[in-house]
Amino acid sequence: MNLSTMKRSAAAPAQNRNYSIRISAEEAYLLFAKWRESEAKLHVAFFGRGNRVASPGTIVESYAKEESIVVLVATDAPSNVWSVPLHGARFSYCEPMAMPRFPQYSDGKWAAYLTVEMPNGFSALFAEREAPSL
Repeated sequence: MNLSTMKRSAAAPAQNRNYSIRISAEEAYLLFAKWRESEAKLHVAFFGRGNRVASPGTIVESYAKEESIVVLVATDAPSNVWSVPLHGARFSYCEPMAMPRFPQYSDGKWAAYLTVEMPNGFSALFAEREAPSL
């Protein structure tokens, strides 16, 4: 499945009532690579054990073989580069209208979302901002 197939599938309401689709790790890494190459503006959020960390960010590297990514985030923290291990994670791809469970991200113009469920119980959301119209 390539990115265009994923996008087409995600928009088909007959397949899933909330418009999101499960994708493989390989497909997720294709999306991370696309975001890295295009220097996509993302909003990155991590949730787990009652904590939430969120920040604008960009993908710096993605390592499919090692099942990890490196995210550069815009924070005031001393370390603004996060290395995120994704071994064993489950991925879902969705489009903006598919995310009513994240209403806090509905104010911007979004192109796509990738949700990640990690084996340790943490989850992540990568929301891609739409490129500005010229």
